[in-house]
Amino acid sequence: MTISAFGENFVKKGIFSREMGKNFNKAFDRRQMSDYYHDFIIDKKEAVEIFKNSKVFVETVKRFLNL
Repeated sequence: MTISAFGENFVKKGIFSREMGKNFNKAFDRRQMSDYYHDFIIDKKEAVEIFKNSKVFVETVKRFLNL
């Protein structure tokens, strides 16, 4: 799985922060919840937080890849 591979290969080796790994996992978990539980509702505050963290994630990975 991509998420566990990211943790093993980048977070545990200190390339990316633990916080970044946790945020990645949280976003994935919420997405899974929305896929499988029709009554799952995410509140606006959490959605905004996940969105902001996702932007940081993308920018950090882009810098790592020198893009």
